[in-house]
Amino acid sequence: LSGVIGSHILYARGREKTVLFINLTGFSIAAIFNMWFISHFGFNGAAIATVISRVVVLLLGMYATRSMIIRLLLTSEHGRMMIATAFLALFLWGGTVMLADYRVLTRFLILVPTSMFLFAVVSLALKIETAQRIWSLLPSGKSS
Repeated sequence: LSGVIGSHILYARGREKTVLFINLTGFSIAAIFNMWFISHFGFNGAAIATVISRVVVLLLGMYATRSMIIRLLLTSEHGRMMIATAFLALFLWGGTVMLADYRVLTRFLILVPTSMFLFAVVSLALKIETAQRIWSLLPSGKSS
């Protein structure tokens, strides 16, 4: 996500200095945290420092693009996508809990096709444009 924000949003709008500032900040945080965490936690400390620095880079990128992100999230199409995604996340969470006693392969074989089908149905019901386009390309799909 931070790469998308930096490469596709900020660079495209000519904000290279902002990208440089964000990346230098992330590098500095990674260097400082690596010195401390590696001495205390070894290789796990390096992982912790990396996660922290990448989260900071993401948050700074989101802050730098906040007005664009807010406009994007407020469009009705993206709002419907968020609803469909939330529905999918709840289904997968519930399905994982309900099937906890089954083997991983069994859960996978049940949840993946079912979640794909439900996501498609919800996306079509919410009239998400991308889902409608894909449906119209299928041999049995209705053309718009």
